[in-house]
Amino acid sequence: MEKWLNDSPDLAGLAAEEFMTNFYQHNRLHKQTLSIGDAAVELAKIKCPVLNLYATKDHIVPASSSQALSQHIKPALYQEHALQGGHIGAFTSLKTQHHLINVLSQWLA
Repeated sequence: MEKWLNDSPDLAGLAAEEFMTNFYQHNRLHKQTLSIGDAAVELAKIKCPVLNLYATKDHIVPASSSQALSQHIKPALYQEHALQGGHIGAFTSLKTQHHLINVLSQWLA
């Protein structure tokens, strides 16, 4: 787990600053004011199925923040499932593995 957590490329300072400003400080994705280059990011235009798996005890991405995605995706394309645990534990814990695998298998079928 430690190797995986620390085995990621460094994020350039400007990219990190833009990400923090756009996604955290101004919440532009949710407020529908995010642009990448000259293109507006419009979640309502998503045409593929979306599965939102979120952790119930996540201190980095609270469940309510993750669930806000449902406001922007067409209901016919959107599913969400709560996983018991924190930010990483919900996806790696032996307690959640069976539930996670079942949810993914059903969604992919």
